[in-house]
Amino acid sequence: MTDDSFAADLATSFVETFSIDAETAQNAAEGATAYREDAAEDLTVEDFVAAVEDAPYESFRHRFNWAIGDHASTNEDRPDTTSYRLEGFGPISGERAAQ
Repeated sequence: MTDDSFAADLATSFVETFSIDAETAQNAAEGATAYREDAAEDLTVEDFVAAVEDAPYESFRHRFNWAIGDHASTNEDRPDTTSYRLEGFGPISGERAAQ
């Protein structure tokens, strides 16, 4: 799967699964795609959506941020995930805010 199709499929899945707006879904998909390019080539849309669903938070932003961090914690390189996350509060915030 190409990065473009991964991002498009992921954004669509976010909208359908979490009933979020398209802009937030696109920003999240871009972050997850960048993470996948840099640190998790084997990450699938289905696996990442499932990880977001399983996150122990209510809001999509917190769920997404947790899923990125949780996945990175299983990566032997343990990359810093701040730049891939959505804007949030405190230590789980990132730079990828909705414009």
